[in-house]
Amino acid sequence: MELLNKVVTDPKYYKRLLPIYGKKIQENRRASPLAPLRGLTGQLKKAKPEVQKLGAEVLGIAYGNFPAGYHAPGGSDMHGGADYFQRVLNSTLSDTPGGMDVLKTIPKRTSAWQKSRKNADLYSYDGKVKDNKKRHGKWTVIDYVQTTKEFKSDKKMNPGKPPFKEVVLQAGGKTSNPSLIWTGQNLIDLGRNQMLLMEGVSLSGKTYLFIEAGGFTTGKPNDWHPGWYVLKQVK
Repeated sequence: MELLNKVVTDPKYYKRLLPIYGKKIQENRRASPLAPLRGLTGQLKKAKPEVQKLGAEVLGIAYGNFPAGYHAPGGSDMHGGADYFQRVLNSTLSDTPGGMDVLKTIPKRTSAWQKSRKNADLYSYDGKVKDNKKRHGKWTVIDYVQTTKEFKSDKKMNPGKPPFKEVVLQAGGKTSNPSLIWTGQNLIDLGRNQMLLMEGVSLSGKTYLFIEAGGFTTGKPNDWHPGWYVLKQVK
């Protein structure tokens, strides 16, 4: 694939070679062939717009169709390998021209999917934003709880190691983090291809926001839930 990188974005060959490249990625089950992806990203950044567009689409198809888990020839569950491949493909798409727009279209894992493992419970973003002005503003992570009922504002708090310490929810579904968008009660994490539920509550005159911690995977039991991060609104 290193050699393929040198010609895959050539205007003469890209329509034929990029789909082949994507198919090889999708069928791959070994880590080493993923190394050339960085080279592909570099080539796409220098390519013509029509080449960039097809490149992002091909990577998106490979990512979207890559299995959530698979088994080695001996029968071992290789969910860890599947998660690794998806992280690499996600990172590659994020760095590819037009890749972030493609990432928005790929079905996202959810807590409902964690329970059922059914594609019907994946979340598909339709591009429409359901705004909620009450959510606008800066939110800081202050605690982590397994269930929302466990949170007590007067107890000692421990946020653990959240993927972000704060987030600013803005109008139009935007946030202060380019890999996070939101609509209604859903926070869409493009960086980890998951949709996190949000719940807002008022306690003792203060507003708090619960956001699912995420990390959905076939490597966890169906009844596993990641818990919730608790965020406090900063005026």
